[in-house]
Amino acid sequence: MSKYGLLTVLLSLGMLVVGCAAPDDDLEPPLTIHDTAWQVTSYDDGDGNLVEVLAGTEITAHFARERADGGTVYGFAGCNEYHGVYNTSPEDNVWPGIDLVLTTNNNCTEPAGVMEQEQQYLTALIHSRKWQIDGLEMIFSKTEYDEESESDQDVILVTFEYTGEAEEFSGGEEEFIVPEDGLEFTYAFEDDEEGWIAGFADLPVDYNQELYELESEWRDLPDDLDGSGIYLQSHNRSDDLFMYLKRKVDGLEPGTTYEAIFKLDIASNVPEGLSGIGGSPGESVYIKAGATTTEPENVEDDQGWWRMNIDKGNQASEGADMIPNLTPDTVGQYELMTVDSAGREFEVTADETGTIWYIVGSDSGFEGLTTLYHDTISVILVPK
Repeated sequence: MSKYGLLTVLLSLGMLVVGCAAPDDDLEPPLTIHDTAWQVTSYDDGDGNLVEVLAGTEITAHFARERADGGTVYGFAGCNEYHGVYNTSPEDNVWPGIDLVLTTNNNCTEPAGVMEQEQQYLTALIHSRKWQIDGLEMIFSKTEYDEESESDQDVILVTFEYTGEAEEFSGGEEEFIVPEDGLEFTYAFEDDEEGWIAGFADLPVDYNQELYELESEWRDLPDDLDGSGIYLQSHNRSDDLFMYLKRKVDGLEPGTTYEAIFKLDIASNVPEGLSGIGGSPGESVYIKAGATTTEPENVEDDQGWWRMNIDKGNQASEGADMIPNLTPDTVGQYELMTVDSAGREFEVTADETGTIWYIVGSDSGFEGLTTLYHDTISVILVPK
């Protein structure tokens, strides 16, 4: 089947064109994508072909609404469980897309081709930009310019059959999945800083080191934790202190815009729910991540303070160059917590030499001592 097609024609055929079973007569057709469950009947194989799901395998998708404009998409991709964030828009069946798809880490060998099918399905899922429901069938698609007809055409990416209502997502042990056209960068700091450089901002140029207690170094993680990381320490005496790590990345396509997804493993010694001067030592220390073509540096302002030359935002507020307030999964007495940019769209464009700069950090409203270990930093770049 061609990747271009009239969606209404395909829907009117009840998906029989891809050989799926007839839908359950007892099901009421859904009116929206929210809180629905589906079985995948076909998907784009990456070469413009709509292919059936392999015999003996099953792919499912559940859309659990968690807010007015979206929620969690989760299901089974043929070998691994997966979940991500889906977003809708005021134009009911057009959406910004599905972000941050994570999967479990199983490797299936039977039937032949099941892992390739899984990757192709998840890639099609991520690239979808429209959804359309007709009765008990649904199509995901995107718009693409067709040179032959010299017009925009709808490209069918995934077809589904309705199976009922979705249950609330209860969480899982999934890991990042990298789209076929994506790039993954992981820094585990086992031997050294791996090119990351530490810095501190939002403090006087002539700060007193005995008061601010600034410290950064590569060292072993605390007792009971394996491995090494980059240690950052500061005492916020200025009501607002930013400590960060930055790294230059070369070899990207010049002028190309990438969607950036961040995942940070950080060791903290602060449990949740504590209070302190200026705010909580946990919840008021805002973890941020971003990327920019400008090297992040301190610049002296007219008041004699070190400020960042990029737009990082302030504490919980978002800046053009950084995502704020990444949400931790767990916090404990020097236990590892994972923060990521799930559902937080962020783009960066490489300069004319194919270079960008990563920056991660903590923007503190807590007026006290903060100590953090960066154990692992992972970044996925997906060309737009």
